Amino acid sequence: GKPEGKHKPDSHGQVRGKERRDNDNLEFRDQEQNKEKQTPVAVVLLHDDYSPPTGIYYFRQGAFSQFNGRRLIGTTRDGLDKDVSAGFPVDALEVPNAPQAGAERATLESTVALLADHTRPFGLESPVEFQAAQNPNPERFRRVYRVVSSALTGDFMTLLGRASGDPRWSPDDRKEYLALPSDPRYSELAKKIADEQLAPEVKDDPMLKAWAISDWLGKEGTYSLKSKHAAAADPTGDFLFGDKVGYCVHFAHAATYLMRSLGVPARVATGYAIEESARQGGSAILISSGAAHAWPEVYLDGVGWVIVDVQPQRTLDPAPEPPDADLQRLLGQLARGVRPLPPDGSPPGAQWKDLLKEFARWTGTQVGRAIVLAFVAMYLIKLWRFVAPQLSASARLAYRAELDRLAELGISRKRGESREAFAGRVRLPSFERLTQLHVGVRFGSQRALQSGKPELGALASGARSERAATFKWWRRVLGALVPWSFFKAR
Repeated sequence: GKPEGKHKPDSHGQVRGKERRDNDNLEFRDQEQNKEKQTPVAVVLLHDDYSPPTGIYYFRQGAFSQFNGRRLIGTTRDGLDKDVSAGFPVDALEVPNAPQAGAERATLESTVALLADHTRPFGLESPVEFQAAQNPNPERFRRVYRVVSSALTGDFMTLLGRASGDPRWSPDDRKEYLALPSDPRYSELAKKIADEQLAPEVKDDPMLKAWAISDWLGKEGTYSLKSKHAAAADPTGDFLFGDKVGYCVHFAHAATYLMRSLGVPARVATGYAIEESARQGGSAILISSGAAHAWPEVYLDGVGWVIVDVQPQRTLDPAPEPPDADLQRLLGQLARGVRPLPPDGSPPGAQWKDLLKEFARWTGTQVGRAIVLAFVAMYLIKLWRFVAPQLSASARLAYRAELDRLAELGISRKRGESREAFAGRVRLPSFERLTQLHVGVRFGSQRALQSGKPELGALASGARSERAATFKWWRRVLGALVPWSFFKAR
């Protein structure tokens, strides 16, 4: 049972809002919601040409095996159902107890690009490893990861003659996969189905027993999103021994209980189910929210969990719409990181615009970096010109430092103006004395040349005090923040 509705996604396949799509809830509902069932939630890229034996691609996300007295829930026992990942990979995440490739299974790779948030990853059939992947389009996809899967390739006949269960299970582990309601009608019906459909010499084969149950439910049950079993103490029993009208959760529970009644370890798995025809010849598979599905699985020794889905032959709901081929192709190209062609298939004619935009973006980045470096360099020069007089007893350096301070205040020597005239115009006694020493050094005055660090320091301190008394503090602070002020010092 794969309920799908008629809601059409937007032309870009964008999922609106903070939508979350998971298959962690197996509550029975009398009217399963059909809203936005065609909203795309993921696109899967197949890296290998794989055709499933059943004609349906199953993407497992969750598993439910523990009977809580009313329905199946996630197991609380350590070591069971570890083939279902609890979270997304940061780098690479190996799945414990995953089946290995062999005569019945092949190793396949795929890429999953999520269009909606999920709490855990899903992968084709039986994932072996999840690997984080680079998101080629963060504006479109929420997360991208690669999956290595071990998928069944053999037909139904290759699974016959296998023992049920895992030899590594303890008696309590096996008991969990066989637990079911105490209602004796389950065992009676399961035995009746096996006796009617299986020949005596093969009715002990686990795979044949599971297949007989699934086939019987497909013939006897009716699929519908509307049912009347949620209020019952045992919704599955109310469905199975009542009108047999329900959706995938009802069919999966009923099949699991009946298989367990025959001694076959079984569980309910959840995820997405997509018919092979939906590929439409391509390697991309568009998954919509309406493809969410629950199905029964049985464990065969040496093979692992095998899907034994129920396909109801009667349905009260309209057939699902096929995926939009153009949307599937577009999202597949985006997931590969390929720039899609226009709808008419013509080569994109605006590549030069993209190149110009990219060049403008690069140029802007380089210019921005150059501006930042220029500011840093000017501040460093300004700092050096401020510190230099404190490191050397030089009248020239002390005089230059005072010129810098005056330039910060917007006061600088005019062109053609002598240094003495400039000092007289400024009218700061300490600065006038520094000017005399500087001019004296330039003309070889011994008095000026012999001026020591204490005298120069005293003059610098005096000039600082005189500026503070003459100019407001905020003017001095703003001037100090201007990195290029020293260019005006002459």
